[in-house]
Amino acid sequence: MFVHQGVYFVTNRVAEGLPFVPNEFINLLLWGILARAQEKYPSIVIAAWLFLSNHYHALLTVRGDPAELARFMNYVDGEIAKALCRLLGKHHCKVWAQRYHAAQLLTPETVLEQLTYLYTNPVVAGLVPSAQEWIGVSTLTPELLPTTTQYKFLPPSSLPRLKNKPFSGADLSRLLLWHEEAEGAQATLRVDP
Repeated sequence: MFVHQGVYFVTNRVAEGLPFVPNEFINLLLWGILARAQEKYPSIVIAAWLFLSNHYHALLTVRGDPAELARFMNYVDGEIAKALCRLLGKHHCKVWAQRYHAAQLLTPETVLEQLTYLYTNPVVAGLVPSAQEWIGVSTLTPELLPTTTQYKFLPPSSLPRLKNKPFSGADLSRLLLWHEEAEGAQATLRVDP
């Protein structure tokens, strides 16, 4: 059960592998999905979000119908799963190890603890020396002020199949050019720390 004005720490982990390899192409796909989800479910406020290679953490507030949090999260996880299956060239694949987990945060101190945990996750994992250096999807800004950014949402069915090998610089450039030229709807992502 979710409550109006509730603040939730949400997390989910992939079943196997590293599908959220931080690069510009994967980042653009994830940003587009988050922006589209927020447009579909505007009562969900994104306070913070961070994708590591095999899981994500989010800090969300429900401002409106509490049932929208479940719809929002099901949409985000569903679109990511469809996108990854398409990129891998599979019709069906298990992306998530389980359903997302959402814990309500009841005190301002707990919110600050979880916000710190979320943003320092790549540092604690030894991936970067500081949270600002994480090149994956992260809503961290130095000022922690509200931001609004436009992203292109590409339906998963339109995505290309990736080769079963690491991205080379040339491959990444081709994917970024494809993303730039692909037809998709612009969606607005609002982050309000």
